[in-house]
Amino acid sequence: MFLAVNLTARSEDDVRRAKEVNTLVTSGYAQAVAHYDNGKVDGEIPKKLRIAEVNNTDAPPKTLHVNTSLAREYYTGQIEPTEFTEQYWDTERNQTAKEKRFTRRLDKRAGNGTIHPEK
Repeated sequence: MFLAVNLTARSEDDVRRAKEVNTLVTSGYAQAVAHYDNGKVDGEIPKKLRIAEVNNTDAPPKTLHVNTSLAREYYTGQIEPTEFTEQYWDTERNQTAKEKRFTRRLDKRAGNGTIHPEK
């Protein structure tokens, strides 16, 4: 599963940026995994969630991922919340050129009109 998000730039507020991602993961993806496991969601569950940021800054956009197995450990209480967040933040890296193009196309198709055409 791939999620493109416009995050707060690090230069503006790194704490807010982290909070935005953490909310997506804990209140979004981990809950979706729990609903799937409890039979409330049908279909095939993805192996992981990739979060890719879109930005208009000069900083390289980042990406990170959350394995479904890790989300499952979190919602079942097998892992402490601090360790959970540390594990997925440890996957953060700069996007590849291919990921940047894919993320920007996805974001533009979703209607984001704030992306500068030359970036």
